[in-house]
Amino acid sequence: SYYLCLLLYLIFWVRPSDYANVKQYLQDIFAHLTFTQTFWPESYIGTKFPTALWTLGVEMQFYLVFPLLARVFRRFPLVCWAVLSVLAQVYIVLFAHLPQGNAESLRINQFPAFLGVYGNGMLCALFFCRLRIWREREWKQNRVLPLAALMLLLFNGAAIVCMLNDGLSRAAIIQRWQVDYRFLFSAMICVFILLLDAAPKGVQWLFSNRIAAFLSAVSYNFYIWHSTVLLKLKAWRIPYYPDAPEGAAAWPQSAGGEPWHFAWQVKYTVLFWACALLLAAFFTYLIEKPTAKQLLRKKKIIRT
Repeated sequence: SYYLCLLLYLIFWVRPSDYANVKQYLQDIFAHLTFTQTFWPESYIGTKFPTALWTLGVEMQFYLVFPLLARVFRRFPLVCWAVLSVLAQVYIVLFAHLPQGNAESLRINQFPAFLGVYGNGMLCALFFCRLRIWREREWKQNRVLPLAALMLLLFNGAAIVCMLNDGLSRAAIIQRWQVDYRFLFSAMICVFILLLDAAPKGVQWLFSNRIAAFLSAVSYNFYIWHSTVLLKLKAWRIPYYPDAPEGAAAWPQSAGGEPWHFAWQVKYTVLFWACALLLAAFFTYLIEKPTAKQLLRKKKIIRT
């Protein structure tokens, strides 16, 4: 799905003329093909491919060290988690922070800055497996514990929402807020997952029904294409919006006082979700999954 996205962009939207020179054009392509787009500002900040793809580069960099890291983590989970968390904070303080509360935009999203986040995820996975064994043995005999988990879950969810609102409304520089709070935010998400697994079945159903399963299945392609759908609908004026007045910035987002603006927002939002989900479902079920099955079959044939 990732490489198909790059191919389609090269066919329809990315041209050498979009860059200052051919070298930058080839560098952007090379960086995205090798998942190293965060290494250079031309392929990270100035890329002509979907800007969200940089996160997949960071993930792929993590996959390279994960097999070795997982072996150490299984033997010394708390020590490994602590080391990863400290390394991430040291990197952030030394390389991502700038004076006067600013943040270095090229460095805040490098792989070392996410070591603590990955550490939280690995520790959460370990707790999830161990707590489930205990829960299946103890939870069936105790009705108070699921209700207690539900109350803590609601409190944790409210805290996550308040935290995000605080970052969006009060942070002077959003990138500095992101790099300073991503460790805590990921930890709160991990707690939410652990509490959800212990909550009553009715609450769990909200996250495990057929709609949730569908959204989970198409989420990867949805993520890959969501920014493209947003920007293309706006560029093609779907739904239609009038020309910007002189001096207007970020039109039509800045048209808050216009009588047509709220209706346009609703149409735009509904259309985005519909188009993005349909596109994600198309790439997932008609391209990604059939291709994956063929690759697995060939792999089995080669092994036999």
